Amino acid sequence: MLDRAGRQLDAASLSPEERVEAILLWSALPGASRHHWGTDFDVFDAAAMPDRSRLQLIPEEYSSDGPFAPLTSWLDAHMHRFGFFRPYVARNEGGRLHGVSPEPWHLSFAPLATRCLDQLTPDVLARAIESSPVEGREIVLAHIETLHRRFVVDVAPAPAASLAVELGDHRRMV
Repeated sequence: MLDRAGRQLDAASLSPEERVEAILLWSALPGASRHHWGTDFDVFDAAAMPDRSRLQLIPEEYSSDGPFAPLTSWLDAHMHRFGFFRPYVARNEGGRLHGVSPEPWHLSFAPLATRCLDQLTPDVLARAIESSPVEGREIVLAHIETLHRRFVVDVAPAPAASLAVELGDHRRMV
């Protein structure tokens, strides 16, 4: 388990509520994974990996001096034309970071992901979690409204340019 800054946590020293919080900084609730919706994926440039290094998917790899800086620049300039955006970016409001930890590698197809997000209500999410064997289920269900707001809905909004891409307009993807 990692904290928001990516530092290792001692899970045994955390309360059950703190463990749930730490897990949700980096992992989705059952039923809430945008990857499982089929709208999101992680991207990296295998050719840019330094020799003998291992992909970590950490923000530093995508920073201006990281191996994926050229990929990041290209995506920043072009991803919206194809309907993509980054839902997990650092958002500091009132001195406190919000939502899931930043994932510059995580792209979302806005036209479809926005529809899926609108349909994933706390009730729908609670039904998915009630039937799962996930550890901490009782804690999650007791706080489902808050967790849904903080870790499902509290993402960066899709830019208008990303939403303008028509579903099924595959010619734009070529």
